[in-house]
Amino acid sequence: MSAKAPIDPLVRITDKSDDFYSDAQPVVHELGRGTKTFDIGGLPAGTKRITFYVSCAPDSHYEVTMGKTFAGPCERIVGNSGGIPLDGGGDAHVTVKLPAQTQFWLVGIPDED
Repeated sequence: MSAKAPIDPLVRITDKSDDFYSDAQPVVHELGRGTKTFDIGGLPAGTKRITFYVSCAPDSHYEVTMGKTFAGPCERIVGNSGGIPLDGGGDAHVTVKLPAQTQFWLVGIPDED
């Protein structure tokens, strides 16, 4: 029996009735498996941090690193988020770490506060 795919966190982020709602455009919106690193470009002026949302299948535990690291549990439907401050201008990179066979969605939303 195969695990069902994770649900894109944007489903919650773009729902105005949801606690995770944001009208900002994501700077990271990636589907992947295992441990991956993604480039982050095109950050809006004034961005001070990026808030990351991770959903995964099967349920697991993730680490997100962009200079600093935060970690937590993930499930098919995103249930938490974490913000990482930017260390200064220019392009950035983010790494999400999960077991090799774990499928994930990673969404990063720029934040000015």
